Amino acid sequence: MNRAAAKESRAKPPPGHSIRPLKPPNRYTMANQRTYRIKGRGEQYLRVNKETNSGVSVTITTIESGFREEHSEFMPRNLFETCLRTDYLIPSSST
Repeated sequence: MNRAAAKESRAKPPPGHSIRPLKPPNRYTMANQRTYRIKGRGEQYLRVNKETNSGVSVTITTIESGFREEHSEFMPRNLFETCLRTDYLIPSSST
């Protein structure tokens, strides 16, 4: 299978997700956001975008095979605090 055919045969990401080649992070914007490594399989990160009384808006990034996949989610505050307390989310400074 040639490269063009392989590229066309890849499944498109679901709505709200994006897949793009891995690029170095923008250190300027990352300085103002909290980033956590997600404990578990592979290289996954959670970045807090916005906090409200009811929860947090986050972006979850999965890095695999040289590609970065990102999707946005809303986490209730009690779930986010439980993840921090149980060390499921580990403070990190890189994505």
